[in-house]
Amino acid sequence: MPSVLWKIPFTATLLPLVQTFSCGDQPWEREMSAWIRNDGPDGVLADMEARGTEVWLYATDSGEFVGFGRVVLNLIPISASTNAFKGSPPMRHGMSGSPRRFSII
Repeated sequence: MPSVLWKIPFTATLLPLVQTFSCGDQPWEREMSAWIRNDGPDGVLADMEARGTEVWLYATDSGEFVGFGRVVLNLIPISASTNAFKGSPPMRHGMSGSPRRFSII
């Protein structure tokens, strides 16, 4: 697992890089996956323009896409990770997730 994640400000030029993004099959996971891939009125670029949403991609040193984070009006932080990185790194007491991921948003 990576020890460092790079935070990359999202722009329209990066939209092709997220077209295969999937963070799972649960309804909320499908919604987040569709949002980051969508260049229409319900997608990431529209939210960035209309609501001032800030979005970042997170990648490993080798350039592997891990996930993204977004902040709407600097109030509501949201993050999503690809299936490959779910539960990384393992936490104590059987919990999973990455406190580091949230500390860099």
